[in-house]
Amino acid sequence: MVLAFLAWLEKIEEKTIAGHNPSFDRDFLEQTAHRYHINWPVAHRTIDLHSICYFGMLQAGVKPPLTHGHSALNLDAVLRYVGIPEEPKPHNALTGALVETEAFGRLFYKKPFLEEFLKYPLPKR
Repeated sequence: MVLAFLAWLEKIEEKTIAGHNPSFDRDFLEQTAHRYHINWPVAHRTIDLHSICYFGMLQAGVKPPLTHGHSALNLDAVLRYVGIPEEPKPHNALTGALVETEAFGRLFYKKPFLEEFLKYPLPKR
């Protein structure tokens, strides 16, 4: 899996991982690469969907959800905020990558991003 990911990554200029809690994925893949003495060219820094959405909510005047005094902005809450259905259960990496890509696209560009999500309009704010 790590070798396939790294082969795919060679075609891409930007090697910064983005996602919801991406440091977990980065650390898992990085430790696997090191265990098998595979070069790891990926940046240590990540782009976190939680932080991007939290900031977007504050900019829009929307109070981020809290539970016990902590952010409750999990992936399903982010997806609801950007106007797309929750990720199907159980979680799998492919659907997670698709919904996270769409959420990033909507937060960054303020419009639907992937063709399969065009039928879901952006919420009016």
